[in-house]
Amino acid sequence: MYDEKYGEEYFEEGLYSIRDNIGIPKNEKQKAVIAVINFDFEIQNGGLAQYLINEENEYIEKIVDYLRMLGAEEQATLLETFMTENDIEFKSVETSSIEESIESEKSKPFDKFNDAYMDIYIPDGEYEPYLNFLVINYIQDNIEDF
Repeated sequence: MYDEKYGEEYFEEGLYSIRDNIGIPKNEKQKAVIAVINFDFEIQNGGLAQYLINEENEYIEKIVDYLRMLGAEEQATLLETFMTENDIEFKSVETSSIEESIESEKSKPFDKFNDAYMDIYIPDGEYEPYLNFLVINYIQDNIEDF
């Protein structure tokens, strides 16, 4: 089953293929994988502020736990520390306009987090983002849930 559904082609297509393949999560392990993929996608595309604006509370409230479930301890610690030090709640930021979104992003030093995340995103000497391997390994180790 792994070879067919979660093989190396997912490294070529990206983690989003896994997210699309799972669809609506049926259990906590699937939720963890989808939450981590969504988190990474938002950080890569617009940073932490965008993640907090776009993601659902259900995933935001548990993202640190989900990152740890998949073995992404460094990312979890970075996020948890940043949110705590900057007094940011683990909940979706409500905005009614693009201007409001921009102001929300400017209100905290999100660039500091985004830069630190990118520093650990692809370890020195590696080609693939480490998180990709963690997601694939987690699925392989829990394949009966996928």
